[in-house]
Amino acid sequence: SYLIPVHFLIFCFFYDNFVLEMIIRLILLIRCIRLSTFSVTSAQESKNEPCLAIVGAFDNSVPINGIKAVLYLGTNKIDSATVNSDKDFYFVLNRNSHYSVQITKRGYNPRLINISTELPAEVESTPLFIFEFELMLQRETNFSDDFFIDFPIALIAYDLKIKKFDFSKKYTGKMQKELRKAESQFKVRKSK
Repeated sequence: SYLIPVHFLIFCFFYDNFVLEMIIRLILLIRCIRLSTFSVTSAQESKNEPCLAIVGAFDNSVPINGIKAVLYLGTNKIDSATVNSDKDFYFVLNRNSHYSVQITKRGYNPRLINISTELPAEVESTPLFIFEFELMLQRETNFSDDFFIDFPIALIAYDLKIKKFDFSKKYTGKMQKELRKAESQFKVRKSK
């Protein structure tokens, strides 16, 4: 157990929320790493076992400051990260759960990524799987047909063939194609 004196936490809270957030993240990361070093034998215990670290980065076409990544388990917000000076964020996800990461920045269309951490019982999750990705944000526009903007841009799941987590290239390709099509139709209508 990692105990921090209450007076230290109160000091950090009033002095700098960022310091408090970093301490809490460090404690959680240490706890997740410690948990990931033990082999869990029962299926019941493996439900809450950390299995995947996702690391998201952004291309250089968008100013980094103010990008927010929010992690949801089902519909419950469980974590968030604001990207300011670094180009990336990370979350550690538990086995056999369904997550969403919503990326937002003022002036840009929000992005949603869905992640399934369902793993076959015989697949060990120690050490943690790591999935890294780069995300491009698109300037906010008023597409008349913004149907596809609300859908996840990527679906990430464990791939039995390659024995690691990956995104559905077919799904993401379709979404990118539909978003480009909607954007070009918007530009044509705007130019008339």
